[in-house]
Amino acid sequence: FGEEALLSFQNRPGVLTLQSASANARSALAELRGNFSCMSDKGLISVSNGRFSFAGVEADGDAQLFKDGESLAYKGTISARCKDAARVTDFAGAGSKRLLSGLRSISLTADVRGNMQEIAFDNLHAVIDAISLRGSVFAAFHNQTSFEFNLAVEEFAFDRFFQGNGAASTNTTGTPWDLRALRDVRAKGMLRVGRLKLRHFLLQDVNIPVALDNGRLTADPLTARVYGGSLTGKSILEFARGLRFESGFSVKGADLEAASRDISSSALLGGKMDFTLNLAGLLTGVGPASQSLNGSWRFAVRSGSYQKLDKNGQPKGKATLFDSARASGDIRAGVSRGNDFVLRGNDLVMRGGGLVDFNNDTLNCDFVINMKNLPDIPVRLHGSFRDSKTTVSVGKVILNTLGGISKGIFDIFGDVVQGAWKLIR
Repeated sequence: FGEEALLSFQNRPGVLTLQSASANARSALAELRGNFSCMSDKGLISVSNGRFSFAGVEADGDAQLFKDGESLAYKGTISARCKDAARVTDFAGAGSKRLLSGLRSISLTADVRGNMQEIAFDNLHAVIDAISLRGSVFAAFHNQTSFEFNLAVEEFAFDRFFQGNGAASTNTTGTPWDLRALRDVRAKGMLRVGRLKLRHFLLQDVNIPVALDNGRLTADPLTARVYGGSLTGKSILEFARGLRFESGFSVKGADLEAASRDISSSALLGGKMDFTLNLAGLLTGVGPASQSLNGSWRFAVRSGSYQKLDKNGQPKGKATLFDSARASGDIRAGVSRGNDFVLRGNDLVMRGGGLVDFNNDTLNCDFVINMKNLPDIPVRLHGSFRDSKTTVSVGKVILNTLGGISKGIFDIFGDVVQGAWKLIR
């Protein structure tokens, strides 16, 4: 027995089982079946036609475990699927379950390689429900955890996976957030989304470069196409005892009619729109989230139009044209105020302003219409975002139409701010 013992076998069928020590738990937590090979002189163990199961996840493929210098390394090709994602999120914890509450099924294929401190997924193709994601991910677990990624998503409906009831979501547990652990994580990469549905808006060709270092995440520059116009922006998130954020977005030359069709089924608002929005604040996880919302905004519409739709969504009557509309304002503690709204049309000017309260999704604005050879006429816009009302002191059709124009503009304004707010939250 003076020689070193060698172990060698080829394509032997076998089963490896991980069992729980608890008598109340299921007998097998994880299981690996396949054809196993071993060449100890080369420091190689492999499995072919392998099938693995754990917590509702099933996977198959080929893999090798081998010596790489003084450490162990691995590589292989896998195909995995999970028909009941709730089991995975339950296993990962309550936080993951809430974050991905809309998730149902997952499948992926990838080339995998790595060692005891690193793992890489190349040629990755994942399908999360009906959402297709492709790219590559690399993770390293040294003194500091780090990630590098390049991912592309064909289509993503934000509200489907990140549920909430608008800006005024409240944490009733009274437990402040402590996000300082993210200071020990680094990340750098690019996320591309072909079609991003956010609230009632559709963004296309979205590009989000991400850099996370020392608890500070920067996405700059954010770019996208939005209804024939362009969007540029920048967002900074700082993770500490809470989440401090600062974001700015600018839209140039968006087609209001296309946006209006996605928001309203009762009227079309046309024209070209420029919009700028800046948001900042500190989220602590306690109290109404919208109360931390601060910032500023401004918009301008040129060559505008307004037209009612029938019950089939078709335009009816003649469109009302106006030359321009503009307004600006600030946001403090979730309440937006502005008093410089001006709409100009043929022989008329409409001025006014008021407040939009994102804490309870309501608005209250007053306008005055000045028409040639007529006294000033007041118009009030009030109620909730999705069911706002216009009150006009006289019953002329043109005045009701002007009330509808202001309603349409402020409906879009409310959706833009709430959409951007939902991204940050």
